[in-house]
Amino acid sequence: MTGSERSARRVANPPEWSRDAATAAAAYQELCHRLGRRLIDEERVSEHGHLHWDAYRLAMEDPSLHRLLLDALRGEPDQVMALSPLFGFIEGDDPDLARAALGVLSPGSREQLVVEQRALDVALVRAAAAGDADAHEPADTWSAWAQRRACHTATDLRVLDTLAATGFSRHVRAQARERARRRRRAADG
Repeated sequence: MTGSERSARRVANPPEWSRDAATAAAAYQELCHRLGRRLIDEERVSEHGHLHWDAYRLAMEDPSLHRLLLDALRGEPDQVMALSPLFGFIEGDDPDLARAALGVLSPGSREQLVVEQRALDVALVRAAAAGDADAHEPADTWSAWAQRRACHTATDLRVLDTLAATGFSRHVRAQARERARRRRRAADG
């Protein structure tokens, strides 16, 4: 195998992943059709000029369009544009949609790794909020996003104390310290 053939194989999508552009395009057209007038009105006032973004944002507001949106995102040529809706699904309350969101982007892509990291962060923050952060890595090693969320939602005093001492920013440390103080006062009260 020549060097250029090896290079082409590395860049090509893995055999188990194939982007079905026709299906994604049909899903996007159906999404636009179902959004109808709302999308047209949004385009008039949109300042960024990205038609796809307007459709995605509006579809996120309508739970009946979520599955269709996931299908459309599978064909989004700019995977960065797909991140915000995927984060919304991952951070949402529907575990089936969250799992489905993990399979939308090209495996191994930078964007897919970002989505997987967000899913891990959400699991860490939810565990800390439930007071069950023992099984996870120490809070001071969490991403900045997870630390910012956890300092507002954690009930686990060990997590809050760790963030108060070694959180990534002054804001996280102060918020965690204050939340830990309030949690202790409520427990004593």
